[in-house]
This record gives sequence, C-alpha cells and structure tokens, in this order.
Amino acid sequence: MDLILASTSPYRRALLERLGITFRCVAPAVAEAAIKDLESSPRAIARRLARLKAHAVAADSPEAVVIGGDQVVSLDGHPVGKPGDAEHAVEQLSAMSGRAHELITAVSVVHPFGECDHTDVSTLWMRPLRRAEIERYVAAD
Repeated sequence: MDLILASTSPYRRALLERLGITFRCVAPAVAEAAIKDLESSPRAIARRLARLKAHAVAADSPEAVVIGGDQVVSLDGHPVGKPGDAEHAVEQLSAMSGRAHELITAVSVVHPFGECDHTDVSTLWMRPLRRAEIERYVAAD
C-alpha cells in the first residue's frame, strides 16, 4: 500500500524518514488562511487543517494511506501565526517571554478503510528574555 505524507514540510518529512519506511510527499491543495479565519479555537484549526490536508491528497490517491498534519501555537487561547517578518517575530517572542504557551499538533490518517485523528497538546514555558536578546535571536535566524 502506498504511503503518502500530505505535506512538503522538511520537518515532517524528516520525522517519517527516521522510521526507515518508504513514502512520498504530496503538497495538499488547502487554503490554510481561509480555515484559520473560519475556526476560532487553535485546537479546532489544527484538527481541521490536518483532516483537510489528508483528504485533499487522498482524493487523488484513494488506495493509499495518507497522513496529514498541522501544528498551531496557542497563547492565551488564541492562535499565534507565522510572523512573516522580523518585527512581528520580535513582537510574538516578546509576548511569549516568561510565559507558558501551547503547541497543538494534530494528525489525520486517511486510508481505504476509514480514517483516524489524533491531537496532542504540549505546554511549553519560555524563560524571560530581554528585548535585546530577542532581537539578536531573530536577526540570527
């Protein structure tokens, strides 16, 4: 049976490669921004995007096992999106400094016999950082 990762993320690819199994990657045609506008809960966003990615790829490969996934960072119950630029990255890291936030990981597996989903939530704490430290970190990355 064909195994497909519904992602082009190098991090997700690396995770599956470590298992030593044969798979291929296919980019899912999913409008992520539209989903993020529809859903209010970070958990709902992650779950829905994982499912949509898996189903989008499975539609073209109905005999395959397709894995879709998504991660969302949540701060105070609100999703934290990709910053897009250095200024917003500094703002986001400043808001998280000295505080806890959640990393929500959702996985959806679609196969010819059905589907299954799993969502995991990890709570992470960021040590307090001075603005100068954050700016140096962002500039280095």
